[in-house]
Amino acid sequence: MKDATPLIVFSHWRTSDVFKNAIISAGFQLRDQLVWNRLRHGMGDLTTHFAPAHEIMWFAAKGAYRFPEGAKRLR
Repeated sequence: MKDATPLIVFSHWRTSDVFKNAIISAGFQLRDQLVWNRLRHGMGDLTTHFAPAHEIMWFAAKGAYRFPEGAKRLR
């Protein structure tokens, strides 16, 4: 990917460290870890797990990435 390119990767909580290490190995700098609260939960394992209601996201960038001018920072 080109310099100053953003990357957002969704992962399951059990594999988030694997994705984190792969992102770093690919030459990206981790900027943030985000949690997306979904409006509806997933199914999951109906007998042994809670219904998943969130996703883990890694936000990373290559080079000197900045948000586009005029863009509002999300909260």
